Amino acid sequence: MAGGAFAPQRHVVRVDRIVQPAGQTLDRPLEVSVLEGGDLAATVTDEVVMVVAARIHRFVPRHSLGHVHPPREMQAVEQLESAVDAGRSHVLAALAEPVRDLLGGHAAAEIGQRLEDDRAGRAEAVSVALERPLRVSDPVLHRVKDRLPSVADLFRTPHDRFDGLPGYDFEPHWHLVDGLRLHYVDEGSGDPIVCFHGEPTWAYLYRRMLAPLVSAGRRVICPDYPGFGRSDKPTDRRWYSYDRHVEHVSALLGSLDLRDATVVVQDWGGPIGLRWAVENAERVARLVILNTGLFTGRVSKGFMAWRDFAERNPDLPVGFVLQSATTTELPDEILAAYEAPFPNAESKAGAVQFPLLVPISDEMEGAAEMRAVADELSRWDKPALVAFSDCDPVFPYPRAGEYFCSLIPRAGEQVKIAGAAHFLPEDRGERIAEEILRF
Repeated sequence: MAGGAFAPQRHVVRVDRIVQPAGQTLDRPLEVSVLEGGDLAATVTDEVVMVVAARIHRFVPRHSLGHVHPPREMQAVEQLESAVDAGRSHVLAALAEPVRDLLGGHAAAEIGQRLEDDRAGRAEAVSVALERPLRVSDPVLHRVKDRLPSVADLFRTPHDRFDGLPGYDFEPHWHLVDGLRLHYVDEGSGDPIVCFHGEPTWAYLYRRMLAPLVSAGRRVICPDYPGFGRSDKPTDRRWYSYDRHVEHVSALLGSLDLRDATVVVQDWGGPIGLRWAVENAERVARLVILNTGLFTGRVSKGFMAWRDFAERNPDLPVGFVLQSATTTELPDEILAAYEAPFPNAESKAGAVQFPLLVPISDEMEGAAEMRAVADELSRWDKPALVAFSDCDPVFPYPRAGEYFCSLIPRAGEQVKIAGAAHFLPEDRGERIAEEILRF
């Protein structure tokens, strides 16, 4: 395989020798070749040679990268020869993605299609970039056989769908968890505020709160769950579970080593974020609870109507849902921003499945775990701000908020966010930021 910057070829060149012993750095580029049987792939751009093999695992700098640590764990390259012979360029494109991530667009890799600029630009991304399975490729889903049954087929939303979103110019940050690339916003410095979004929203929901919180000297972190926002999206709805989402978000936040965090939760952010808080109480200073609940088997009629709607609409109309659950008349460009992560039905598996994960009986999966969270909150000895809106049929004011005020010893009196509906950070984001800073 040779020629140009990944000029498409369908020939496999046999490699008769190992060109360099493992653990040593090359002082010249590798020969462009592929070992039949899938043991070795050498991928070349203008600046980097990337080597993937069982015993050879490192990036080789030509002139710009300096010292890079090898990956902690290499993924096997399965059936690479057949992929090349069959013209399945997306397998090799996935191999080239860490190069793109590392160089931030300075080297363009082309294997049948041009990979989009990720703008990661960090050498330390190399070790995690190579750990993810080779089944993911921008911008469309490819199903590639691998030996990782725990990892579902993935969809990665094209990066250009997030260009120029109104009020959202935040640099993306990434963390790899079990083969999924998770996105999070990380702005400002100081005591951290971690914002857990709901469904079908993503980090965009909290954009109106970010500016005042960062200006006040806070660090604001907004993770996107698997299946949402800029994070990778498993397309098999059976992949999604309450436990799995807590585990993935916990891994992401654990990598940030947070201390004295304020945890902000809304919608599904409540079950996920409050569980993270009680399981990591030593890292949490206070809670901010917005229009959410702990689903232990009893839900409102408003929620059941929403659940029925989601079940009947696998191609969930995300913009319609947002407009229906806000009091503000959202302009088309804002609705388009909420829809940006979900260009087709395949990308919406998580958004559609989440309402069905809510336990509607005591015996359903998740109910016992959420009861355990509630039990921990009944002994929570740190401050908690409960602020619910007054126009939400799913979590009606004041009853839904009073549950948390009664449950948490230091919750205090519920704050009413007037004139807002279910997605209150969209309706009254600046007001909520004021309450958090006052709190």
